[in-house]
Amino acid sequence: RFYDRGFVSVGKVKIRCWARTPHGSETFVEVAENSCNPAFVEVGQRIDKKDALTFYRYLKNFGIGSLTGIPLPGESSGSLAAYSSAEEVNAVDMANKYIGQGYGVTPVQLITAVSAAVNGGTLMEPHLVKAVLREDGSVKEEIKPKKVRKVVSRETSRRVRHILESVVANGTGN
Repeated sequence: RFYDRGFVSVGKVKIRCWARTPHGSETFVEVAENSCNPAFVEVGQRIDKKDALTFYRYLKNFGIGSLTGIPLPGESSGSLAAYSSAEEVNAVDMANKYIGQGYGVTPVQLITAVSAAVNGGTLMEPHLVKAVLREDGSVKEEIKPKKVRKVVSRETSRRVRHILESVVANGTGN
């Protein structure tokens, strides 16, 4: 369980919840349903600095901070500060990452990452079209799905999918 009193202090910084009334005691699913920043920070604070680097590696594995390879001119890699050691990890910076801030994500990166999170855990190469057609309507070129890497297990993906469905059915995602 997690407890939201309306804010959480990280160093000298107060990270507030969007809700005017604190959520109080919550399960992890309720934290997600309520989009409760202080509780998400509490989740992250339960991770030690070594594991914070693992969190950072997951962001990278989901494609955050990297080009997707989509064939469009001017694609951005977004932004994600690099950490190479636990000593470099800043508590406020990590708290921001735990609530989805402190890095830049392109729309294509976001849809690619969310898709991997819910499709069984495999990051797929994004494409804009399924096929290129000739003038007569026949298929000139078919674009086949391409696996990039496994990011999370099928079981983790199933759990994430359940939580995200609950956010829409019962929480702030409606």
